[in-house]
Amino acid sequence: MKKATLNDVAQFAEVSKTTVSRYLKGENVRPEIAEKIEKAICEIGYTRKEQEVTDKNAENIEKEAVKSFAIFVENMNRGRTRRILDALEKELYARNFLFQIFITKNDPKLEEAYVTYCKDTGIDAIFIEDCSSVSEIQAYAEQKNLPVLFLNEHVEGCSMEMNEVQAGEMMGKYLLERECLSLHYLGSETKRGENRLKGIKNIYQKAHQPIDIVSTLCDGSYSDAFEKIKDIFTKRVDLILLGQEEYGISLSRYAREYHITIPENVSAATFCGYDLANVTSPRLTCVSVDYKVYAEDVMMAMEALLENKPMPEQRNIYTFKLGNSVR
Repeated sequence: MKKATLNDVAQFAEVSKTTVSRYLKGENVRPEIAEKIEKAICEIGYTRKEQEVTDKNAENIEKEAVKSFAIFVENMNRGRTRRILDALEKELYARNFLFQIFITKNDPKLEEAYVTYCKDTGIDAIFIEDCSSVSEIQAYAEQKNLPVLFLNEHVEGCSMEMNEVQAGEMMGKYLLERECLSLHYLGSETKRGENRLKGIKNIYQKAHQPIDIVSTLCDGSYSDAFEKIKDIFTKRVDLILLGQEEYGISLSRYAREYHITIPENVSAATFCGYDLANVTSPRLTCVSVDYKVYAEDVMMAMEALLENKPMPEQRNIYTFKLGNSVR
C-alpha cells in the first residue's frame, strides 16, 4: 500500500498543502479547517513526521540493544589481570557491549552474591578470571541460567585459559640453551606456577637434562615480593625466574641495596613481560603475552558459548624476548 503523503491529506480535506503544513506545525487555522484536516489524517492513515521520528528512534533502540557482561577477578594486584581487563574492555566496547568488574577476593559468599546480582540486573554472561572453586561457581551460574567463561583454567566447553605450559616450554628451551641447571621461581598463583614449571621440566626431560627447581609464593605485592626475594638469596641462586615482570621492581631494589649485579652475580628472567621488562636495567629476558590476540580469542569463545557452538581454537599468544639479564 502506498504511503500517504502531505498532498494526499490536502486533496482529501479539500484544502491547500500549505494549510495542512501550517496545521501540522501547530499554527493557527480555522476550527472547521482543522477538523477536516484531522479527519483526513485519520481516514487515509497519514503518519506525522514526529511520529516517524519516534518510531525510527524506537527501532534504533531495538537494534542497538547491547549485551552486558561481568568479569570476576580476585583483586587488581597482578599486572596480568589489569592487562587482560584493558584488552577485553577494548574488545567489548568495540562491539558496543557493557562491562562490569567484580572484585571477589576469591570469597565463595561474595561470588555467589555477585552471580545473583548479575542475574537480577540482566547481565548476559560472566567472564571468570579467577575464583575460589570452578565447580561451585559453575553450579551457582547454572542455577541462575547464566553462561560463564573461565579464563584461569581448562573447563571443557566453557574456557579460554592461557596455555602456561606452552609459556614454560618457551622459557625452558632458552634456559636449556644457556645451560641453566637450577632456578628459583617466584610467583603468586600456585596452579599457574605449576604449569609454567611443568613446561620447563618437559623441555629438560626431553633433553635428558636434570634441573633443580624451587618455587616460592608471595601475595602479589611489591613489598612481599621483596621479602621473599631476600629469603631466596639466603640460599645459592643461579637464576631467579619471576612470575610477573612487576617483581622486577622488587628484585632491582634488592640488587641495589645488597650490591648484587645482574647477570654477573645472578641471572633473572620473567613471565608476563610487557613494558617494565623493557625498561629495567638490565633489560629482563621474558616470555611476553599478546593481550590483544588473547582478548580477541576470549570474545570469540564467549560468542561461541552464547550460540552453543564449539570453542574456537586458541591462537599462540606468546613471544620470547631476549634481554641481557641471563649470563
